[in-house]
Amino acid sequence: MPLKAPNLDDRTYADLRRMALEHIRKQLAVEWTDLTPGDPGVMLLEVFAYLTDQLIYRLNRVPQEKVYVALLRLLGVTLYPPAAAVVTLEFRNRTAQPITVRAGTQVTTTGRNDNDAPIFITLREIVVPPMQAPVADGAPNENLAGTAPTPVSGGDAAAVQPGIATVTARHCRYVQHERFLSTGEAGQTLPISHRPLIAPTDDEVDLLVEVEENGQWVRWQEVTNFSGLTPESRVYIADRTEGTIRFAPAVNMTVAGGLARMPRTLAALPSAGAPIRLSYAYGGGNAGNVAAQRLTTILPSPVMPTLIAGLSVTN
Repeated sequence: MPLKAPNLDDRTYADLRRMALEHIRKQLAVEWTDLTPGDPGVMLLEVFAYLTDQLIYRLNRVPQEKVYVALLRLLGVTLYPPAAAVVTLEFRNRTAQPITVRAGTQVTTTGRNDNDAPIFITLREIVVPPMQAPVADGAPNENLAGTAPTPVSGGDAAAVQPGIATVTARHCRYVQHERFLSTGEAGQTLPISHRPLIAPTDDEVDLLVEVEENGQWVRWQEVTNFSGLTPESRVYIADRTEGTIRFAPAVNMTVAGGLARMPRTLAALPSAGAPIRLSYAYGGGNAGNVAAQRLTTILPSPVMPTLIAGLSVTN
């Protein structure tokens, strides 16, 4: 049996109308004496009671989970972002020259770069060695049995071995150096272009926030809250699900005799007009659960605009 959704507000149109009329009788008894249905003021009151009743009806139809998420967000509790699957990719080089596979190379299960196919990106640069001919590891046999060529299974392809190199990849897409400008105001929030960001990874694709200071890019640190910090702490809070970066707010601190007259910033703020750049990975989720031997297509990307003949990949 399905659970019955609770009424967040059980007042009806009649309740709202009665409450409004009682308030008028108590507070405006001298100025407003005609409370009959024909009074224009009462007609407006009934219209607003009806509209409020409709709002209450819609409020009571909101799913409980959505209400819980909204209330928890007000308390600073956010949904855990999607995790990005990790895989080891094996690149094979069937050319006579080494091939460099740069970090950020994209691999997928199909030849189409669309939102349906899971895309994995390499986390570091590797060099795939060239193919090699087989080398005998023993002394040559001087007692030759004949002069006919020895049959080799696999044809000409068995005469050489491809160069092989492996690298770790994650199921995500990577954005490097998305730009913003600081307003210098406390509590500034930066809306990220793509969301959700993946969960923290502590590797090359983890969230990176940098602020330009005196001509140099300075990395700021992610925190979960702004408590216990100093005005020099270069920190921010990231809501990876909603895709926002928030800097420290300013609050009125408690002092002897009440609240301070001037608000104090809980941590450092980027200077007004200072450039801010973000590098982050987004995506992840269940689509990254890919079976073995399925990631076999290399996609054109900014780090590899042209596909290289003789280079293949699998997982």
